[in-house]
Amino acid sequence: MRERPSNILEALVAARDEPASEFTDDDVVGNVATMLFAGEDTTANAMAWLLYFLAITPDAAQCAAAEAGAVLGESRTLADYAALERLRYIEAAAVESMRLKPIAPVQGHACNVELNLAGLVVPPGTMLFLLPRVAATDAAHFDDPFAFRPERFLGEQGSDDARHKLFPFGGGPRFCPGRYLAMVEMRMVVAMALRNFGFSLDLSADAVQEHFTMTLGPKALPLRLTPRER
Repeated sequence: MRERPSNILEALVAARDEPASEFTDDDVVGNVATMLFAGEDTTANAMAWLLYFLAITPDAAQCAAAEAGAVLGESRTLADYAALERLRYIEAAAVESMRLKPIAPVQGHACNVELNLAGLVVPPGTMLFLLPRVAATDAAHFDDPFAFRPERFLGEQGSDDARHKLFPFGGGPRFCPGRYLAMVEMRMVVAMALRNFGFSLDLSADAVQEHFTMTLGPKALPLRLTPRER
């Protein structure tokens, strides 16, 4: 186990036990807690916002449901991992949802070295709080920036640097290690939801309020589900 850890928890324990390691039990506990909390609330809220946008955007919901039906066929569950690659529209819809409703709307970063931001010199050790939604809803980067359009991230429309304006999972050395798992979960769960149910918002779109704790989620999201025929 120590030579070849099979999972991240074993890797953390092995790192703690290395000779002259400065990694402590508190570091192990802190990292595990971060993964548990950050990996649950973030993905759950991202899926909630995606369902919200699909519920209030019938054309997008129809495209996503058609894709889910084509990929899942008669099955009500997605058992083939390789089939996830065919859920391109749902993936684009998830990215578009995170553009409009970033799960981490305030991101804290510490400068390790002196940084020059357009002439503003930031000394090492300074905390910076980034607001990713500002760039993500800037008309200079996205046409009709507050409209929900998954097509932005498909085909030729998605071939530019649009994704480089978004940082839902952070970036650089601190890029979220769970980003691929989160996208797998969102595509899988939403595809199965669309395959099995039609749904609509059970109140006006404006009544769904943002609620920010550690992450940004809807304060309440009442959806009316209608079973689909096989």
